[in-house]
Amino acid sequence: SRRISPPYSPPSASAMDTFMSMLQSVASWGEFLVGGNCLSSAGRRRGDGGSICSKVKELCAPPYESSEIDVLEYQRDKLGLALVGQLVVVICRVLTGHLTTGCIGFCVFALGNNVRCELRPVSIISFVAVSLTVGSLDFADFMHELLKLGSGFVVLPVHANLAKDLAALALAWAPASEVGGAKLAWDLYTVLGGRGCHRPPTVEEPMMVMPARPCP
Repeated sequence: SRRISPPYSPPSASAMDTFMSMLQSVASWGEFLVGGNCLSSAGRRRGDGGSICSKVKELCAPPYESSEIDVLEYQRDKLGLALVGQLVVVICRVLTGHLTTGCIGFCVFALGNNVRCELRPVSIISFVAVSLTVGSLDFADFMHELLKLGSGFVVLPVHANLAKDLAALALAWAPASEVGGAKLAWDLYTVLGGRGCHRPPTVEEPMMVMPARPCP
């Protein structure tokens, strides 16, 4: 006799509400982490507080050097969106047990947030190189898994194969956020004009390439 599979039953409303609440919490935390004030650290100076937690927080979210240049702030906001995507990749990897790649992704995120907050040209170039390298490796890994699994790369229903689909989401999303973040960081570097001083330009300074000058 032919075996009849049970009909598909969608997840309950309470499960969907829980899942949406979790996504909203992650989005709020990501906005809080890479928001305009970078953990409300505007005006904070390095060395404030001596606890390990404060030092880790300072390493991942340094003081935000704001400027009055609209185009510069707009580029920083776009980079912040790419960093939120990178944070989602890290969370998916940690939830599915891929701790090594999760740590690598978090290092890329922390370096990118330092670039966004401090605008140091050396950090921008370093982030572009690191993010492009990691993004290329992740893209190769994504293509390998996609060609190997084919239509089995994403398994339905999602709620019954959540771990596998979260790993697939991280594989697909990682190269996009890393390569896109590198491109946005390079755009930020061109807006800054490659200036040697790490502070952002003021509204009176022209936004063009100029020789490096000493910081005051």
